[in-house]
Amino acid sequence: MEDESELRSEQRRRSSSAKESLNVEKWRLMIINWNKLCAESPNLVKNRIRQGVPDILRGFMWQVFANVQEYKKNHLDVYQQLVGQTHVPFEDDIMRDISRTFPKQIFFRERHGFGQTSMLRVLKAYSLYNSEVGYCQGMGFITGLLLLYMSEEDCFWM
Repeated sequence: MEDESELRSEQRRRSSSAKESLNVEKWRLMIINWNKLCAESPNLVKNRIRQGVPDILRGFMWQVFANVQEYKKNHLDVYQQLVGQTHVPFEDDIMRDISRTFPKQIFFRERHGFGQTSMLRVLKAYSLYNSEVGYCQGMGFITGLLLLYMSEEDCFWM
C-alpha cells in the first residue's frame, strides 16, 4: 500500500515537471518573438500572462514588462552614482527596517549579509532618485521580492 502511494506521488511529480517544462518552452518561444507576438496576438499574450509566468522566467519577464533595459540604457551609471552618495536622508529609517524585512528568508537573514546589503543599496538609491517619495516602510518587501529574482540595478529600475 505504501509503495503504491509513493508510486502515485512520483507520477504526479513527473507529470507536474513535464507540464512545467512545456510551459517554459512556450514562454521561451514567446520571448524570442515578443514584440511581434504582442502586436499580432495580444489576447494570446494576455491569456498566457494570466496563467502565470514560470518561476524560472519570472524575473526576466517582469523586467520586460517594466521596460527595464530601456531605462538602464537611457540612464547610464545613474544607479552607480546614487549608490556612491554618502548623505542619504532616510538611511536611518531604512537601516532600522532592513532586519525586519523577510527575517526568515535565508537571503536576508544575516545581519549586514549580502541580501541585506543589496536591499539597503537599492532602497537608499531609490530614496535619492525619487526624493518626492523618498522611503516608506513597505518598500523593503517589494525590493526584497525583486532581489530574489534579479540584480540590484535591475531591481532599482523596476
